[in-house]
Amino acid sequence: MARLSPEKGQMKLLESFAKINAEHPNTRLLLIGDGPLRHDLETEISARGLSGRVVVTGLLANPFPTLKTADCFVFSSDYEGQGLAMIEAMMLGLPVISTDVVGSHSVLVDGYGLLVENSAEGLARGMQAYLDGYKAEKAFDAEQYQIQALTQFEDLLCTVNF
Repeated sequence: MARLSPEKGQMKLLESFAKINAEHPNTRLLLIGDGPLRHDLETEISARGLSGRVVVTGLLANPFPTLKTADCFVFSSDYEGQGLAMIEAMMLGLPVISTDVVGSHSVLVDGYGLLVENSAEGLARGMQAYLDGYKAEKAFDAEQYQIQALTQFEDLLCTVNF
C-alpha cells in the first residue's frame, strides 16, 4: 500500500517475490496504490510470469478492507520518514516485514516486526521467515504508540529554543 514510485522499492519487492513464489506457488502479492511506476511494474510482472500472482489494484477509496484480507504486510522502501501504511497495517493486526530504513527501524526495532536488509535478498529472506512461522515478539498497541510519539514530541519541544 504505497505510491508506486522508485523510493518505495516495489521493483525490488517484485524480484524478491518472484523467488518466493517459485518455491511457494500459492503465494500472492497485492500492490495497493498508483503512481509513475505503475506501467513499469505491470510490465515487470508480465515479464517475470507473475500475472495473476501479483495484482496492482490502483488507488482504492478505502484500502483497509482489502489490506485486512492480507496475511502479511511487506514494506520495501529504500528510505522512509514515518511509514504510515506500515503502522496502519499493524493497527489491523498484520505481521510486518520491512527493509531496515530509518522510519521503519524506529517503529519495529523493539520487536514489533521483522527488519531485513534493504535488498531483494533481504526481503525474500523476510518473506521466507514469515512462511516458516515468524511471529513478532510484541503485539502492536496503537494507543501506546500514540502516547509514546506525543511524549517524544513534547520532549523535543522542551529542548528547542524559539
